[in-house]
Amino acid sequence: MAILAALARQVPSDIDVLDLSWPTVGLDSLDLLEFAVRCEDELAITIPDAVLARWATPRQAVDYLERNLPCGPGHMPTVDAVS
Repeated sequence: MAILAALARQVPSDIDVLDLSWPTVGLDSLDLLEFAVRCEDELAITIPDAVLARWATPRQAVDYLERNLPCGPGHMPTVDAVS
């Protein structure tokens, strides 16, 4: 996901970041908030604060986003469409 890739600072590009913790990826709580806001803006969805607080890994975020996209599960925009 391009939004996550743009924010991740501490992980080499050849490592799959989805199952790493947010701090391991290099994101603190403010970065996670920025990630959520950018997802909301670019994907036209709302992410409740309670949901955001439960995300421990990027995979949890991606799973939530895929389940809650207006076009339905399995229709996550490609990296090119998001960037």
